Amino acid sequence: MARPWTYMDLIVSANKSGTRTNYKREWPHGYKLAVKFGLLDSLFPETANRLDKAITLAIELNNPAEFRKRYPAAARMLHRNGYRNDGTKNSC
Repeated sequence: MARPWTYMDLIVSANKSGTRTNYKREWPHGYKLAVKFGLLDSLFPETANRLDKAITLAIELNNPAEFRKRYPAAARMLHRNGYRNDGTKNSC
């Protein structure tokens, strides 16, 4: 029988994985336990992958080129949803 997971085991395995997707793929049981114990958000802090958060970041940064460089996924999401990289809606 396998040794039960501890909180430290969850943290170490999450650090080895790097991203939520890799964690779920490499350590499926650890991922399920992290979700069950509500640790997933603390192991992998929230990123700018929500539209409202991406708009806020773009407006705060106030530099479209720097925004694309620092947050490429958020910039792509804004573009897909009809926004410019300064956080404003396209008029077309």
